[in-house]
Order: sequence, then C-alpha cells, then structure tokens
Amino acid sequence: MNISELWRFPVKGLRGEPLKEVAITTNAPFPLDRRFALAHGKSGITYESPKWALKTEFHMLMHNSDERLAELTPHFDETRRLLTILRDGVEEARTFVDDPDGHVEINRYFERLLGKTNSTIEPQFVQALDFQFGNIEEPVVSLINLASVRQLSETVGKHIDVARFRGNIIIDGASPWEERDWVNRTVTINDATFMVVDETIRCGATVVNPDTCERDLNIPKLLQQNYGHMFCGVYLIAKQEGTISPDASLFVSN
Repeated sequence: MNISELWRFPVKGLRGEPLKEVAITTNAPFPLDRRFALAHGKSGITYESPKWALKTEFHMLMHNSDERLAELTPHFDETRRLLTILRDGVEEARTFVDDPDGHVEINRYFERLLGKTNSTIEPQFVQALDFQFGNIEEPVVSLINLASVRQLSETVGKHIDVARFRGNIIIDGASPWEERDWVNRTVTINDATFMVVDETIRCGATVVNPDTCERDLNIPKLLQQNYGHMFCGVYLIAKQEGTISPDASLFVSN
C-alpha cells in the first residue's frame, strides 16, 4: 500500500490544498488543517472566543445553500498570516487574519457569497488556536482508501471522485473496505506512526460534487443501501513524529 495524495483543508467547507510532504507531530492534525471556519452567527463562536463545536454550528457543505463554498480554494501564507480566497484561479478575497479590519471585510465577502447580507445570522470567520475545526473533537488525520471509493463507483455505476470525502491521506493498493478492519491498529508511514481510532461516518457534505458544486449523489444513502453502513475512511491519531509524502509506503500492524 502507498500514499497516493496528501491534502489539507485550511478553511472548513472550502476546497483543499495538495501537499508534497507533511511533517507529522504527535497528537496533532495536519498543520493548518481546518484552522479556519465560518461559524453561524447564532453559534456564539467568534474570532476572539473560538471553540470546537459540532458541524451544525458552521457553514459547510452538509447544509443547503452552502454549496458555493465548494467553488473556493483557500491559500494561507503562515509567515505573512495572509489568507487568500480563489475561485477558478482568480483571487476573490484576501485578509491578514490578525487584522480586525480584515475580519470585517472577509465576513462581508462570505455574507455576499452565501446570501446572508442583512441577516441576523451572518457567517463569522473564526480561527482555531490549539485545536482544529474537525468533525470530531480529537486531533485526527483522515485517511481514505481509493479501492473502497472505486468499488462504490462500480456498484452504483457512476464515477465518484475521492475529493468528495475530503481526506488528508489518500491511499492506493489496499483491498476495498480493508480499512474498516484497522480500528485499534497501528499505521506506519516512513518514521511516522498513527493509531486508527475510528471509522468515518459520511454526512451530507459528500452529496456535493466537487467539480460542479451540485448536490447530485446521496453518498450516505448509497453506502447504506449497498453495504449496510455509512462509513468511508478512518480517523488516525499521530503517535510518533516523522515526515510523510506521496508514494511513501504504508504498513498496518497490530
């Protein structure tokens, strides 16, 4: 088995950034993964008072009317603390994330994009500090098995892009659904080791086509109908630091 792709998602709900290598830190997610998010105004989550919360408290692809987020590609320059938002390669917005005036501008941008202007629940651009705005509170890395996605595509008779599942580590060379047997086992990639802590249950975010941004395939329903479950992928927690890269081999042990 080997790594096919590595991804991080700087802003929850937006497109990801492909990575050539990742320095793994114990008990931590990928650097900058889900660092930023768009909290619902009614959530009480603000830039000054960030906290982890359930996905229902954020604008993300699971929610109707938030599909347009899938059109956007973020890039975060950590040295300059500059976040740039691109659509089709063209810059649409930028902000220095520590600048209060920048927060106002980026909030207004997302208000216009999501049609929330003059709403009482305007989206609030927020930053995680010592955590990530992931789907679960633990500092996890998500892994997707390409073979499982390929088999699902063959079963339903339609191509399913692995990008729907928004994984950090995409692997190839495993058997379909083999990853379901890895919970509580150790994954080793180069010098880095991970504990597989849980399977990933899929939500309505996977319904959105990453190319067209349309809701065109009910992935959770298709999984349930064809396999009797709604899992695709697993969550890992890093236990030993190291550097991983595409084409690196992956080993699973007890």
